[in-house]
Amino acid sequence: DWATRFRSYLVNKAGVPAANITVLSGDAQFSDGLVTGEATPDTITGTVRELAGKLKSADQFVLALFGHSSAAGGDVKYVFRGPDLPLGALAGALKSIRSGNQVVLDFTPASGVALQTYAAENRVVVAATSVDEDAESVFAEFLLRGLESGRADGEGAPAAGRKDGTVSLVEAY
Repeated sequence: DWATRFRSYLVNKAGVPAANITVLSGDAQFSDGLVTGEATPDTITGTVRELAGKLKSADQFVLALFGHSSAAGGDVKYVFRGPDLPLGALAGALKSIRSGNQVVLDFTPASGVALQTYAAENRVVVAATSVDEDAESVFAEFLLRGLESGRADGEGAPAAGRKDGTVSLVEAY
């Protein structure tokens, strides 16, 4: 549901062309027409690398991660039915993105631990949990509510933004 709502927000309110959005899902039962492929470690890192070859410095890149992750044993990994995706593999793929405006929204349980690994110049990283947490989060729900409703517009003004009809990531956060 969050992936569907986030895509809807991007297309209908943020004006992102639907053709510019790739949705991968590890849930075979998620047959919504918005899914463009299966989420596996190879398809995720491959899609990021493919996009890196297409994106220009003026483009915006947004990666939203929904699902399960684990920081057991100190190694963050995104959990799938088959092989898991190690944080290092995804972070390595992200290094190839040259967009001057990058956003990583990690709504998974181990996102707080991953935060520093994703940090990079021209990249904003939002984590659903802190470094000390490793629990399922509902943060995506509340961030989406702020974006969808527009009520977050002007929140935290003047530091976060002014009421201008556009909800920034800082305002929604």
